[in-house]
Amino acid sequence: MANMLDLNSNKEISYKDIGNFIVKKEKHTNNNSHNRLKLKRLIIAYRVKDKNDSNNLTNGIVKRLRDTFIQKIETILHKMQIKLIEPPRFLKGLNFEIISLPHNINALNFYQIILSNSAMFDDIIEGIYEDDFIGSQILQETPIELNNFVSRGKKRQPASDEFYPSDPLFERQWFHSDLNYGINTPKLWKRLKEIINNKVGNAVVAVMDSGIDFEHSDLRGRIWRNFGEYNCSDGIDDDQNGYIDDCYGWNFVDDTKIPSDDNGHGTHISGLIAAIPDNGLGIAGVCMYCQVMVLKVLDSNIQGYVSGILQAIDYALDKGVKVSNHSYGSRSEQIESLRLAIQRSETQGMLVVAASGNFHKNRDNDQFPTYPASFRFNNVISVTALNREGIIMERAAYGRNSVHLAAPGVNICSTYLGDNYRCMFGSSFSTPLVSGVAAILVSLFPNLSSKIIKECILKGATNIDGLPGKFQYT
Repeated sequence: MANMLDLNSNKEISYKDIGNFIVKKEKHTNNNSHNRLKLKRLIIAYRVKDKNDSNNLTNGIVKRLRDTFIQKIETILHKMQIKLIEPPRFLKGLNFEIISLPHNINALNFYQIILSNSAMFDDIIEGIYEDDFIGSQILQETPIELNNFVSRGKKRQPASDEFYPSDPLFERQWFHSDLNYGINTPKLWKRLKEIINNKVGNAVVAVMDSGIDFEHSDLRGRIWRNFGEYNCSDGIDDDQNGYIDDCYGWNFVDDTKIPSDDNGHGTHISGLIAAIPDNGLGIAGVCMYCQVMVLKVLDSNIQGYVSGILQAIDYALDKGVKVSNHSYGSRSEQIESLRLAIQRSETQGMLVVAASGNFHKNRDNDQFPTYPASFRFNNVISVTALNREGIIMERAAYGRNSVHLAAPGVNICSTYLGDNYRCMFGSSFSTPLVSGVAAILVSLFPNLSSKIIKECILKGATNIDGLPGKFQYT
């Protein structure tokens, strides 16, 4: 039996298990029950009978499935005198469909329509999923005034095999040069500069977050440009990807072409990955030769919908991105569509670097999974946060089987809104450090698989017995 929650009465109702449909159990929630009434999207996953069909539409199989399904849905809704408020959006990389429901029909009603006509769709649909909320959080932040910045202590002089940039806040970014628990990027940069004549490529990292401050001096020139769009304001979808004039990514929150940041979370993360080193400004990002693809999926409160994440993943896959940063999470059980999307992205070679999360209690992700970090796929790296003493950060999640790596996540300084800089805390900011390292590997070895990139990063990490501090705050 599959149980579902009647969104109008908060009572569970049951339906018989229909073929291969996946109808997730909706648990009663105290805080979000009123918000769920506002969810107006359903996520449809088309059945893929051959793995090669998941990213190959030349044989027309997926297109025929979609045309058949949409035609049947429209026929049913027409008989009920109901019209969709906007055309369904097909995600060709994932073989998903996003359907925005009319205001006079909720997800439960739509499920009832599908279930009552289940024989029609059994061969077409792998799963039907209700949309869900997803989000992130900032534990603490400290603004930095460059004019008032005073260096503390004696600056360490670079060794012959290191490169120290001219950025004035570089020494505040302890994760770069800390020899115990940092990344040791000065050595990495020195080596990269030596081989730059070999034409190291600009790797692109898809940052699925709250957007970016396009005017930030330390990020100009590091924002990915979609050259498939010839003109950014002619109203023509030149690359025919379903997004008009998407020259610099997309805003999946407002469905517009400008993914501007109205929180600061995404700008901070983008800076950690790709802020220009050695330009005499502010800070230095980890990846010396990288760009960020800006995909806005979180609003000003750093909250969003799973459907927006799915569209962003599909967008990045369509553009051939090899590394994606996911500094958000959800502990909802109704997350099956995201699991399927991450699984399908693995076959297309995209690495998913995800934050393990920050919680007051129930910090063990083995027992209380946080998604997408807890998905058990070869292309997922789950990252938690530690401090300068190698102790896991207070409230940071851990898990012997579900968290792969700890990276600096305390007092992490980076770019912020208004051409400013801030230091922040949380696994959200540990994650882009790992994404930056992954992007460097892609720059050097563009043909590496996501599985090999993950193995390289994990084998290069320092083992810490027991990860001190993980039981300290539970």
